[in-house]
Amino acid sequence: MELQQVGDSNFNKSTVVITESITINDANTHSGVAHIVTNQSMLTVDDSVTITIEEGKTLIPDVYNIFDK
Repeated sequence: MELQQVGDSNFNKSTVVITESITINDANTHSGVAHIVTNQSMLTVDDSVTITIEEGKTLIPDVYNIFDK
């Protein structure tokens, strides 16, 4: 995957296609409140796929690519 810098900003555009359904919950993340950071700035979800984010979970796209450094 190649990142594309947008203009003079620190924003990096990267993308991933989600092809399988997923539930983000206490079983596959930290128990309780959790912030899940993706290493892509954009997520594309296939038509037949669902992403369920349960209570206390937050999905955050890494639009500035800060976790790749």
